[in-house]
Amino acid sequence: MKILNAWICQIENSSVVPVFGDLEIEEGKIIKIVEKEFDLSKLVKPNNDEIIDAQGRVLTIPNVNYHDHIYSRLAKGLSIKGDMSNFPNILKNLWWKLDSILDLEMIGASTKMAALESIKNGVTYIIDHHSSPNSANDSLQLISKTLEQFSLRNVLCFEITDRNGVELKEKGFEENIDFLKNHTSDNSKSLLGLHASFTLEDESLHKASRLIKQNNWGIHIHLCEDKSDEKLSLKKYYSKPMQRLSKYNLLNDK
Repeated sequence: MKILNAWICQIENSSVVPVFGDLEIEEGKIIKIVEKEFDLSKLVKPNNDEIIDAQGRVLTIPNVNYHDHIYSRLAKGLSIKGDMSNFPNILKNLWWKLDSILDLEMIGASTKMAALESIKNGVTYIIDHHSSPNSANDSLQLISKTLEQFSLRNVLCFEITDRNGVELKEKGFEENIDFLKNHTSDNSKSLLGLHASFTLEDESLHKASRLIKQNNWGIHIHLCEDKSDEKLSLKKYYSKPMQRLSKYNLLNDK
């Protein structure tokens, strides 16, 4: 594919450096940029499906969504019952109710909606933090394969939490490990997912620490998303979130 006559906005040393010219793509990768003089009077729209004439439009690098909750996409317009006046109540009366009833069909539909909305907004890379405690098995694989259909690269994890009991927590660990070991690729990577520290017991953080060391893994965690995170962590564990994560070596340069 070739894109002709575009202002190509490249990033160099944290600055945008636009050049006018043509761009050539092969197997999904930019292989050539040809600079030329800007002159709209010379533009002629090519009669070829593989050649796009940008006609002086701006061509930018794709956007990255660094924290998505794909499973929430179908929540738009829901009639919500219960107090929503603070963050803990929003979790209890909306998100924790929603994620507990998700099945694979709903997860697949949510992923398709996320893919379409992402493409419309120029997002081609999604880092997702998934939660479906009663439908954990194969959920990450489903999300990955669905995003692959839309050529969207991704980094996925499953949310581990103690709020739903030991059995569902362990299923969360298992889903993260299975995806890492069996379903990642050049375009779909894995992180270990952790909910906010106030829903994670010390034993879970200790296990997470062992796993990331064994697998040279990173974590994706909610950290001080709201003031209640710190207050609840202090009340339950006598430590702030950062202190607890540091205690188990979950924060480092990697």
